[in-house]
Amino acid sequence: MNNIPDVFLTKASEILADTDKGLSGSKIVKYFSDFAVDFNINIPYSNYPFPKETPNKRTAFKENLKVFTPEQQFKIITYLSDLDIFRDNDEMKKLKTQLFQL
Repeated sequence: MNNIPDVFLTKASEILADTDKGLSGSKIVKYFSDFAVDFNINIPYSNYPFPKETPNKRTAFKENLKVFTPEQQFKIITYLSDLDIFRDNDEMKKLKTQLFQL
């Protein structure tokens, strides 16, 4: 798989870590810690609360996502997009369709 464009990773981070409709900071750490163990990768944000210098949880999400290979990023975004929290989220449905078109 080719690299997933940075602009797409940003959009995925904005939707998946949205303040009102996305994953909480602790859930971001939980899921990424699981993926990090599965793929034997170190992630920059493995504890919550995030360090004070972290601008927001979308940034932590994206920085964690960036350390994975494109294939792993694809699997992670696909897995997270299928969580119940995103079931009725039209933005997520659109993003998932776009992901499969990359």
